Amino acid sequence: MKKRLSLIILLAAVSIGNMAQTLGEAFYIYRNDGQFNAFFRDEVQSIEYSNYDVDSVYYDEIVTQVVNTADSVYKIPLAAIDSVAFVTPETKYRPNVIVIEGNIRNYVLSSEGLNIRFKSDIPSDLLPRKGDKLVTTEMSDTFIAGFAGLVENVENDGASILITCSSVGLEEIFEEFYFVNEGTPSTMMVRGEKSERRASWTWEDSYSPGEFSFPLTVPIAAQFKPDPKGDLAYVFEPDASVNITPTYSWKTVLVVSPLLGTIVSIDLKEDDVIAQNLSLSGAIDWTHDFTPGTIPIFGLGPFVYAYGEIGAFLRATASVSLEQHWKQNFRYTLHYEASSPLYIPRITFNGIRLENEHSGQLLANGEFGLGFYVELGVAFMAKWLLSAGGRAEAGIKVGGDVMLYKKDMESALRSTDVYKTLQGTDVHLSRFWNVGLQGQLLNWGFSHNFKPLSDEKMIARFSIVPDFSNVELERDETDSSILHASAKASGVCLPQDLGFTLFNQEIWDDGKTSFSRYGYMGSTADIYASYFDMPYDEKYEVYPTVKLFGVDALTILAEPKAKEKVEPYCPNSNHPHWIDLGLPSGTQWQCCNEGASTPEDYGGYYSFKHIYFDAPSLEQINELLDNTTSEWTTLNGVTGRKFIGSNGGTIFLPAAGYSMYDYDNYFNRRYFSVGSEGRYWSSTLSTAEYVSAYGLDFNSDDAIINHSVDVGCVYCVHLSLRHVR
Repeated sequence: MKKRLSLIILLAAVSIGNMAQTLGEAFYIYRNDGQFNAFFRDEVQSIEYSNYDVDSVYYDEIVTQVVNTADSVYKIPLAAIDSVAFVTPETKYRPNVIVIEGNIRNYVLSSEGLNIRFKSDIPSDLLPRKGDKLVTTEMSDTFIAGFAGLVENVENDGASILITCSSVGLEEIFEEFYFVNEGTPSTMMVRGEKSERRASWTWEDSYSPGEFSFPLTVPIAAQFKPDPKGDLAYVFEPDASVNITPTYSWKTVLVVSPLLGTIVSIDLKEDDVIAQNLSLSGAIDWTHDFTPGTIPIFGLGPFVYAYGEIGAFLRATASVSLEQHWKQNFRYTLHYEASSPLYIPRITFNGIRLENEHSGQLLANGEFGLGFYVELGVAFMAKWLLSAGGRAEAGIKVGGDVMLYKKDMESALRSTDVYKTLQGTDVHLSRFWNVGLQGQLLNWGFSHNFKPLSDEKMIARFSIVPDFSNVELERDETDSSILHASAKASGVCLPQDLGFTLFNQEIWDDGKTSFSRYGYMGSTADIYASYFDMPYDEKYEVYPTVKLFGVDALTILAEPKAKEKVEPYCPNSNHPHWIDLGLPSGTQWQCCNEGASTPEDYGGYYSFKHIYFDAPSLEQINELLDNTTSEWTTLNGVTGRKFIGSNGGTIFLPAAGYSMYDYDNYFNRRYFSVGSEGRYWSSTLSTAEYVSAYGLDFNSDDAIINHSVDVGCVYCVHLSLRHVR
């Protein structure tokens, strides 16, 4: 039985090997617990090590190697790993094994089952003998599924030589053999590789039977007037379907090894894409007439008469359209593994949902109208029994539409989706008149308006929500802990309360909502809000906010939003300030040069002996260059370089150049590179041969460290100074 199973496995592997394509280099994990793992490098997403064993028990030391693939997670005990190889071992055959390839292959006439027929002129040294084992793993018209067999008899009938074989176990043919194939969504093709160090085959393919569609409902469309007075009519049309698209793929590993024996590993995978569609649409038309009754005018026969009718009416119409679409992707994996000598299988099954998409909308609109009507017609016995005639009516109506989900309202203070939906809706007030025909049979009726004699004029239109512009958020000029929000609302709308909701940009907490305008209807308004005790080192953003109809549960975020407007260099005009640039050491830089009253002022020019060592060190300048971005810019007409920290903090260093005194006249100072270059002291002496210090130099191209600023005399060179703490 074992021999037959081995042969079946080999023949199956060789048969599908006809469509082989190398997916990528493989690696093999040899284990001492009777199992074996083979992975393509392309399929491995990551390899980790864990303190949790395969049963999720925690240990103080690492006990498990975890291999993550797109389909599964493999947990392999470290104690079970014998070795790992990244090269497919060379195929090795047992003694007396003849591989049907090369010259001997040219003499094969045919094969059937375990019998092979050779040409009669085959050389004697190539002719198989009893006890030889024949094998081929290549597919052809002759060997449709490869071949493996033990020669039992050799018979020469003159025209050909018939070799009769019996089944043979894989361990009796191969000393070492590795075969890997995998099915993936790609074109089927064959490729076999053989070199001095390895022989391997891979197969790549998938199968999808296509899409199955199951309609769950039959569209229904009917119009009814079920009430005796004929006031109500409605239409209901449902439609639902489920589409399933399955895709199957697989991976098979066959190993024959003197250390491992024979190992078979099969992974089957099914991906199911399930698309569900649901649509519902309906309409309701309710009309009720208020009239003293039908007035017979004159008779037209025994039971037929002309009538007239005058009165008032109320009419309400509504339509609802619901569309829902779901797309779900389920993956099921089955792993089968068996090894010699017992071939006791190990089977695992997993099912996961990879994706769940949902989309759709609910659109509802309606109108309510009232007016007067005049009706003239002909009736048989009674108007409700059988009648037909003309009707003229005039009145006013109010209507609108809305498209909302309950779940949208649940997230209305986390996103602006509801606001964007409501921007496309409105409420309108209009006057109308209609002239048409209508008829009635028992409780069934019909009506038709003549378009040339019917019209509707808009009286007023109201939006559900206003539009917002000029949204800003900035700090108070005198107290940087206060944030001010402002915006302009515009548009005529239903009465709404307006305000703002403030969020921390990094934490995104529940937000702080404040209303300052109540019952806004249009056409424009400026709205404001202030927030107190807001830390300067935290950044915020603000959204306009609408409380629909004054109901707290209907509070929604609007757009556009505004991020905190950060002053370019300082929170206010009370200079100097210490600016936090988010540097790793926590070092803060002053906003102005020494001797300056604003960030763009050049300030003084100082010799090294006069900087009092509160200039930045070499390490602090390097930290500035490594942890900020800088750009050449202009501030209030002064050129210089702006340094922007990771937290948004900014400092501006003007290009003040440098100054020197004349050697022969200490009272005559000359200035160089003003407006094109900046040169700033550090407090760190350099290692140059002469007395010098490091400095920060920059121009329109870059900012660098200067290693040799001469500090030999008080009159040599004078640079700008920017303090740090």
